[in-house]
Order: sequence, then structure tokens, then C-alpha cells
Amino acid sequence: MTSLFGEETSMSEAVALIINRQINELVLRCIKTDEVRHYYDIAVIGYGEEAYSIWGGELKGRDFVSPQELKDNPFRKIIVQEPKRTRSGVVMREVEKVQWIEPRCDGHWTHLHKAFDYARRLLEQWMEHHHEHDCYPPTIIKITLPSLVNIDFNSLAC
Repeated sequence: MTSLFGEETSMSEAVALIINRQINELVLRCIKTDEVRHYYDIAVIGYGEEAYSIWGGELKGRDFVSPQELKDNPFRKIIVQEPKRTRSGVVMREVEKVQWIEPRCDGHWTHLHKAFDYARRLLEQWMEHHHEHDCYPPTIIKITLPSLVNIDFNSLAC
């Protein structure tokens, strides 16, 4: 598949790119002065034949993580070339990108109902631990493929 970014990219690579960018934006919005505020908890569920937490690196096996944990535990940092418009034209510049997940393809079938069951279990656990707190509800990102235009960022209320 040719991605929206003008290069040959698989759907799983495009999805990972979009999710990593979104997570980075969520973390950056939590940084105030020199602290990372715990505005929300974030879980990313992958699914194919089965549903699973998709975090990599130090966060592998975890479900919900805080923005501070994300800031402190990126899976990988990479340097990429990105075009930047200037008055004299477009120049390529090196930019560091942070990744928390990597592309994963589990075959041809995606069992969305398993992802929803996994999300329901996560929400039940989260509500059990936070039912007495006044806090922002957990954020669960769900991306439906094959159309990258159909991206749903759902925030589920307590």
C-alpha cells in the first residue's frame, strides 16, 4: 500500500506511525514546565487472531500506562529525514522520532470482537481501581482497517 506519506508502507507500518505520533502528542500535552502531569491513562490494543496490549520495550505486557511512563520508556528513538519548507525551497532535515509500538501483522483475519472484549476487561479493571477518584477516564485508541480514513480515537467515560 502507498501511504499518505508518499512512500511504500504496509498498513501495519502506517498504523504504527499514526499511533506513535498520536501518543507523542498526548505526552507533549501533559508536559507543564518541567513535570509530566498524569492527565490520563493510555492503553493501545492490537488485534488480529487475538487481542493484546501492543506496548514494546519496558512497557511490554502492561495495559494502561501514564504519560510519565511513556515519556520515560520509549521503545525506540529513530532519526528520520523529513522535508521542511523554507523561503529558498524544501530542505531535508534530520528529526528524532519516538516510538512506543512497532508494526505487527497477525495474518489476514482481524477479530474486532476480541479487541472489544479486551477493552471491556481493561475498563472494568480501571474502574475498579479508580471508582472513588475524580479523574479523566482512560483513553483507548481503536483503529479500524483497511481504510486509514476510518480512524476512531475513543475516550471512554467513567
